[in-house]
Amino acid sequence: MELRTATVMSLLSFVGWLTSPIFWILRICNRKKLPPIEDDILRVSATKLAYLIRNKKISSEEVIRTYIKRINQVNPIINAVVEDRFHEAIVEAKSVDKLLKETNLSEEELSKTKPLLGVPLTVKESCCVKGLSASVGSLRYKGKKAEDDGVVVAKVREAGAIPLLVSNTPEMCMGWESSNNITGKSYNPYHPAHSTAGSSGGEAALVASGASVIGMGSDLAGSIRLPAHFNGVFGHKPSPRVCSIKGHIPYSSHDSFVEMLSIGPFTRFAEDLYLMMKVMAQDPRILKLDEKVDFSRLRIYCHRRIGNNFFYVDVDTEIIALLEKTINHFREAHQAKFCAKEFKNFTKTMDMGLVLLPEATSNVLSLLQDPKTGKKDLNAILELVKSTFGMSVLTFSAAMSEALRVVHVVPKRKHSYYKKKKEELKAELSRELQNDGILFLPTFYTTALQNGQATLKPKGYMYTMLFNLLGFPATHIPMGLSRNGLPIGIQVVAAPLQDRLCLAVATELERLFNGWVEPGTL
Repeated sequence: MELRTATVMSLLSFVGWLTSPIFWILRICNRKKLPPIEDDILRVSATKLAYLIRNKKISSEEVIRTYIKRINQVNPIINAVVEDRFHEAIVEAKSVDKLLKETNLSEEELSKTKPLLGVPLTVKESCCVKGLSASVGSLRYKGKKAEDDGVVVAKVREAGAIPLLVSNTPEMCMGWESSNNITGKSYNPYHPAHSTAGSSGGEAALVASGASVIGMGSDLAGSIRLPAHFNGVFGHKPSPRVCSIKGHIPYSSHDSFVEMLSIGPFTRFAEDLYLMMKVMAQDPRILKLDEKVDFSRLRIYCHRRIGNNFFYVDVDTEIIALLEKTINHFREAHQAKFCAKEFKNFTKTMDMGLVLLPEATSNVLSLLQDPKTGKKDLNAILELVKSTFGMSVLTFSAAMSEALRVVHVVPKRKHSYYKKKKEELKAELSRELQNDGILFLPTFYTTALQNGQATLKPKGYMYTMLFNLLGFPATHIPMGLSRNGLPIGIQVVAAPLQDRLCLAVATELERLFNGWVEPGTL
């Protein structure tokens, strides 16, 4: 690790250690609990709900009203909703029920043309929903509305889904916690002293709370998988370009940005990952999602931790145990082959990220520019200092992101070296995984951090960031709760366009570990 990178990481970690007693006290003082799930409709997968609605065994209106009621129950505690469209959603649900009474189409025909007909959907604010807020947590864009649906949102609506709301993010998705200066902070449904993570934290919290059955998020450095881990749900980062990112804020057509940013699904049930990917993908045929995966042909790789020196934190023993149990299951139950190989360049992830992420986002929407004139009117370093004391129009995480675009933590003379190492690692991992290899590793080194700790404990983000840099699909798989009552799970990675391996493994591990656990049940 570069000296400057190590210095920054060490300084932040020291502040994190120094302030840990404060967070311990805050955790004890915050004991709010989510109300229990009372309606069994909320325990049914989107796949089954769609089937029941198509067959008129339940009305879309009843489903929509049930989810609206649940959202109103939990949102005062988790603060995940930015803006809703409940009235419009009920009107649309009534139209679905009317259509089903009058249509001559068979259930099979409807399942092909409208596989999500009448099913509720929630969406991360950065994925535009026409008519709803598009400020993405920035005071500089407060009041901005989406003029059109984003491409993926439009596809899911075309499949019959009914959007209920847009959910909370950090400012312009720049942060590891879902907190901003407009709608405030979102809270973890398992313990509100803890973070929902970012940048799709509001979305993951709604799904985990039983207030959403399917959700949509985006992932530039772990922004789907990390919230999925902190909130105990499934989250899939698709292969690059599989799902269009047009209509996402921020957006860039620059190749490196398109390669790193993916829009993907959140679900409580593994089977819904398949349904969502078939609907969201520009051409789902390339993913071969209907092909059965033969687990006996799998080759399994595993990294229990990335690095093991002063600059890297150890992974919780409970997460290591889950990795071991998972590997043993596939070896013993399916005779899958385990490959004991270490990818040495994994340890360069943080430096690669500090080179490639600022470069990829260099031409996206800058918060240093006046929204009306487009001229730069803020200084990144000054705003970073001001935000530390709550005196900036920007949040600290947004100001930090802007500062990283202009300050080279990794010296410029080293940039070509880390770009080369990234390409070497991508080639090596592609060569090893091919079309039947998977890699297990932690999604994060521990369970959900407490609110306010994300910036102070930056070393764990390399586990998710790495696969945005490389352009590989990855899925977070929930595996119940840890000893401290917070969600726990692991991540599975496959080669580009081998998303079906990730989803098949997620389904198998849901069967083994029972997947999502209702908040408050244990």
